[in-house]
Amino acid sequence: MDDLMKCLYQFVLENRLGGLKDSEEYRNCVLSADMQIKCVKSCLNEEQRKELCQMIDRIGAQNSVESEYIFRAALRLARELNALVGA
Repeated sequence: MDDLMKCLYQFVLENRLGGLKDSEEYRNCVLSADMQIKCVKSCLNEEQRKELCQMIDRIGAQNSVESEYIFRAALRLARELNALVGA
């Protein structure tokens, strides 16, 4: 991502996704995931809990990369649509 895209992406995250955290569906997903993690952790030893946390972190990083990719694709689509309308 170039600097402009990074700036736009950060703006969207900070200013346009407020409704996401207010969404009941989102809150339910987060709560469910947190409960499942606690349940699984309770059955693991210390080393296994550490590995679980590392796996969760890696999945989070993967999701971030996917979100950025989707954002870039949406920007490209908006540019293409703008070019069609402007033509």
